[in-house]
Parts: sequence; C-alpha cells; structure tokens
Amino acid sequence: MTKRRIKRRPHKIKAKKSLLKKPLFWRIVLIAILLAEIFYLVFFFDYFQIKNIVISGNEKAATSDIEALVSEKIKRPILFFNSQSIFLISPNAISNSIIDNFPNVGLVKVQRRLINTLVINIKERVPSVVFCDSEASEKCFFLDETGVAFEETADTVADFIVIRQSEKKEIVLGKEAAKKDIVDSIIKIKKTLKDNFNVDIKEANIASDERMNILTGEGWNVYFNVSSNMDLQITKLKLLLEKEIPQESRGALDYIDLRFERAYICDKSSPCSK
Repeated sequence: MTKRRIKRRPHKIKAKKSLLKKPLFWRIVLIAILLAEIFYLVFFFDYFQIKNIVISGNEKAATSDIEALVSEKIKRPILFFNSQSIFLISPNAISNSIIDNFPNVGLVKVQRRLINTLVINIKERVPSVVFCDSEASEKCFFLDETGVAFEETADTVADFIVIRQSEKKEIVLGKEAAKKDIVDSIIKIKKTLKDNFNVDIKEANIASDERMNILTGEGWNVYFNVSSNMDLQITKLKLLLEKEIPQESRGALDYIDLRFERAYICDKSSPCSK
C-alpha cells in the first residue's frame, strides 16, 4: 500500500491595513471636524457674539444700569472661555432678571435682532393707588394696578387714594402689597362715586380679610365686605345715592353699610352701631 503525501500550503499572514487607509476613519475625522466648526460658529464666532443692547421704554430705571445687568446675564462660560453667543441667551431669563432687580419695571420684552443685537422694550409700572403700612414710622408706596409696590412716596399724593391696612404688613418693593382684586374694587368705587356723584375717595382702610372701609371726601364712610361680591355692593351703593340719599342729605350722612344683604344708612345723629 502506497502512502500519499499531503502537501500543505504555506499559511500566508495578511498585512494589517493601515488605519489611515480605512475610509471609516476619515469619515469619523471629517464628522469631528464638522462638529468642531459648528461648535465654534455657534459659541465663539465673532459675528454671532452680542455686541449691541438696545433698550427703550424706560424712564425711571437707568439705561446704563439695565445694560450692565444684561451684559452680565448674557455671558456664558463654555469650556475655559466666556461666550456671548446670540444662540445661548434666554429671553425669559433676561426679562425676569430685569423685573427682579428694577421694581418699577412691570413688563419686559426681549428680542434677537440682526444676529448680534438684543432689543429690550420696557414697560414701567404706572401708579394706581398709594399704600401705607401700619408701623409707627409709617411708610407709603405707590402700587400699580396689580397691587405691586414699586416706589416709596408721601402719604398724601394728589389724585391718588391712600390704602391703609390695620394689620402690620412688611412692604417689599417689586412684591404684592395689596391683592389685585382689592385694588380693582377701589378703582371701581372711585370711578362710580366721581363720575356719577362728583364724590372723591379720600382713603380706603382694609380693616380685616372681610371688611374694607371707604372714607369719602365729604366725610362719610362706606363699609364693604371684600369677601363677597364687590360689583353687587358697588351697584347697591350707586342705587342708594341715586334714589334714597339725595345730594342735599349727604352732609348729615355718617356711613352706608353694604356688608349684609340689607344695606344700612346711618346719619351722624343716628344711634347706628359701626
């Protein structure tokens, strides 16, 4: 029996292909370069850095102070550098920061313009009433229509109703000092009395969570239940003055109590309880 010789082919070792010659490697490199360029354009390209801050609408809040605040707010640390990219700003954050730092500013609108410009339009608070605290050193403040205190003032200001509160209340500028619905009601009462009967309001005293006393320029009072329907009580007041209390009788009037279902009218000579 003859033996067959099996010839083995020599094993060939394939040379490893250089990483530099692999297409996938260069694709990754190109993508990385593209992402780096986009990163640079978005965060550091000079053309997109905020260079102009245009502020309008402010009268009492100094433009330079607002600009300094915004300039700090738009700086964002990226890696080891600060960026002022137009793409990184938060209009809401800037608006809130201005309102928080400038009590007399009520509304702020921030817009991006022309790639590297911020346009900031400001609406300042308009005084509606004067609020005085109950401390011995009584301090008074202007409130806007929402009841927010924004500026200290004297206790008597022409054409403004003074609100006083029996309970001690700490006033913080930029924060609510009186509830909005209370301020709304006082303004409605003022308009009703002035427009229909030429009667001014001198003062509004918030005696409790339920009671508010209005002192008129003619010296008589009106008592309201602020936890009840104020519009209905104002309507009752108007009807009483039109039909039951003529102008010539108002000199003897002490107060009108609207806190109950039935209205009570008391003269200075009447033994009515307050």
